Amino acid sequence: MSRLAGLFAAISGLFHLLVPLVSSAVQGIIFPICVGLLWLLIAFGLSRNLRWVAWLAFYVAMADAIAALYLTVSITAGPDWLYAALCVSATFVAVMIFRMLWGAPERHGFAVRSA
Repeated sequence: MSRLAGLFAAISGLFHLLVPLVSSAVQGIIFPICVGLLWLLIAFGLSRNLRWVAWLAFYVAMADAIAALYLTVSITAGPDWLYAALCVSATFVAVMIFRMLWGAPERHGFAVRSA
């Protein structure tokens, strides 16, 4: 499950890197590139089963899904299908990580420490 979440995080990162290429806006190009690189780093951390990266990815995915949904319904310089794809991929990551963190963590490759 962690690798699947990492795959969707990488897909979300690639979608973010695609935004400046298909967008007609010159202003604000740096932000999607930075977020795309953050998603690629998160994908790497999820592929290595790092629990703290999963916590970070959950909150980033929730914020990213909300922002992408806002950009889908607002007037933007980019295509709506791209922002909808960003919203869907971020939602998939959030749902998968929610199941990993609040389900049975040992089943998903996370070690559970006992005190």
